Amino acid sequence: MKLKYIESFDGLRGIAILMLMVFHGSYGYFAGGIPRVDLFSIMSGFLITYLLYSEYSKTGTISFKNFYVGRALRLLPALFLCILLANLLWTITPLPAGSDRTITNLASLFYFSNLVIDNYLGNLPHLWSLSVEEHFYFIWPTLSLVLLFKLKDKGRIVFLGVTIAMLEVFRVAAYLNQDAWRSGIFWIDPYGFTLCRIDCMLIGALIFFVVYRDKYNYGAPTPSRYDNIWLGILAVVFVSSGLFLSFSDRLWLEGGFVVTNLVCAAIVVITLRNPTHPVLSHRLVKWLGVRSYGIYLYHLPIFYALEIFRVHHDNVNFLVVSFFRFALSIAFAALSYQFLELPFLRYKSRRKKALTPIGQPLEPNWPLATHPGTLMTVIMNGTVETNGAVTTKSDAPKDTTSLGG
Repeated sequence: MKLKYIESFDGLRGIAILMLMVFHGSYGYFAGGIPRVDLFSIMSGFLITYLLYSEYSKTGTISFKNFYVGRALRLLPALFLCILLANLLWTITPLPAGSDRTITNLASLFYFSNLVIDNYLGNLPHLWSLSVEEHFYFIWPTLSLVLLFKLKDKGRIVFLGVTIAMLEVFRVAAYLNQDAWRSGIFWIDPYGFTLCRIDCMLIGALIFFVVYRDKYNYGAPTPSRYDNIWLGILAVVFVSSGLFLSFSDRLWLEGGFVVTNLVCAAIVVITLRNPTHPVLSHRLVKWLGVRSYGIYLYHLPIFYALEIFRVHHDNVNFLVVSFFRFALSIAFAALSYQFLELPFLRYKSRRKKALTPIGQPLEPNWPLATHPGTLMTVIMNGTVETNGAVTTKSDAPKDTTSLGG
């Protein structure tokens, strides 16, 4: 089974990362952000399952060493720079009461931000989604090799469906018991706890097995003539809920998340049918999507630091500060991608080719913009993305990775 580059996924990441920045820079005017996380998570689950199953279908096994070394090469360099940036800006940044630099650094570096109450996390509270994705990476290769890939097709679908349903029930229980399920700095957050988020990643895996694996294994997928209509309707719902649906909304936390999950799943399915969609594969949104992992990591420390220049209730000042927040975040991410992330991606690509057994054809490289996530190839990808990192240079490596957000 050959890995294929899904160009439109980069565009999805680009749009989603812009929504994330708008959400974080709106001072609560736009209360949403929920569908963005769901979308990244579904793409991440799809892509990582695609990557693992491709290896398994050719070799009958999964190289855990190669998988985790690959993830480290993709994700850690930019994460280290993000933590360094946050520490350099810490003393000039207006931070929430209770912010603790040691807790923030440890939680960010060792991927347990989603287990810590937000007030302790200083200028890096957004890394909770990257933590969720890393927890998924930790368990999914083993579970796939030992159980999922050994089941028959119907067994895989039943296993994923039942597991998703159980996780949905747990999400509701976590919301109903959120005050009781906390101890010290730790809590089971119904919005960000690992078991309250990996349902979306499993939906992505389900999409791979039900919709994508065999149907699109040979030749190009055939779009439906109604795809653009449905994609337009879903885009309106996605953007509207992303701007106005609060993550503390009671109806959403009590089960409404099923609806946003389905909306994001439908967007992913239609995107798979249209891997070079003219909007989602536009050069600008693809460029942002490829760098979305870096944008995801760096934007919030920069946003928080520039708060010292804000004059409240001054609209002109708000626009000026917002411009510099966006511009500096994107510029810093672009420089990081070019001079930090790409060298590691090139090394990763050379390493992958060197490890390919003699006589086994090299897979075509499969770029997917970074994550959270990301599979946050920003992820962004994803990551998430699996964030698959992509570059416009013809000699640069194509990568599948993650993003979070």
